[in-house]
Amino acid sequence: MIENPTYQELGNAIKKFPGLGEKTFRPHIVHFIGHGDKAHGLALKMTKQELDNRAKDNRPYKETAWHDSKTISDLFSDDPPPRLVFLHACDCAQPDTLDGFSDLARELALARIPAVVAMQYKIKTGDGALFARVFYQELSNGCDVDEAVRAGREVLGNPDYGGMGSWSDRRFGTLVVYLQSEKAIIEMPPAFDPEKKVACPNPECGGKVALNWPKCGLCDHEAIICPECQKNGEYLLMDKTLGRCGKYGHSLVDRHATPKTPGTVTSPEKKAGAKQNERTGSADRVG
Repeated sequence: MIENPTYQELGNAIKKFPGLGEKTFRPHIVHFIGHGDKAHGLALKMTKQELDNRAKDNRPYKETAWHDSKTISDLFSDDPPPRLVFLHACDCAQPDTLDGFSDLARELALARIPAVVAMQYKIKTGDGALFARVFYQELSNGCDVDEAVRAGREVLGNPDYGGMGSWSDRRFGTLVVYLQSEKAIIEMPPAFDPEKKVACPNPECGGKVALNWPKCGLCDHEAIICPECQKNGEYLLMDKTLGRCGKYGHSLVDRHATPKTPGTVTSPEKKAGAKQNERTGSADRVG
């Protein structure tokens, strides 16, 4: 995250050039929170040189430098451009900010940005944060941008979150989306190959087991895909006989299960002895 960036700093963040031994970095998503203006463009911080020039010319002190939509679009001219730009008006935004963001959103969409989300009405900080949280969660699940926007809108209109119903609440229509592509911003990884063979999870076995086999053909241990590894995008096997993951040691035991009270499990021999004592004790009391 960059706080109060200059035009150059924003540009460097969007198209960062790698240093020696580093990989090229291009963000897939650029989320900008700030001010816009229909006439002047996007508000960014002045550089030190610009501030010094203003001081030399005895002009009024002001840190804001305005950049029109063409200048901002130039920041995204390199390939590949970000997949998504989110123009988020801050809580003190004026109506012209929203007009400026809508105009800039259209310009960015025409400048090959696959998806641009912008605000067309003023929105409370908490509502904006709620929309963003739902929006990005839907994207992370592989939803298309328009579906993620729809989910965020529905939450804003939900009475449980202070809304008045999806279609009657102005917040529902606050966020608009401009699309140049129907592809999802985040593409889900392909499903695993069930025929792929991986190492048997039994540490004493050196065999290979296909992901769809119920057990290893060498050691005869039952195997399943480890659910914990699958959450992290890996498809490895868990030894059901041992109850453990072969690589990371994840356990089949439910860690959230309520532990049994010690002594509640009684062997058949102890149960028989207890019953005999009950009978003996009853006779003593009667006698």
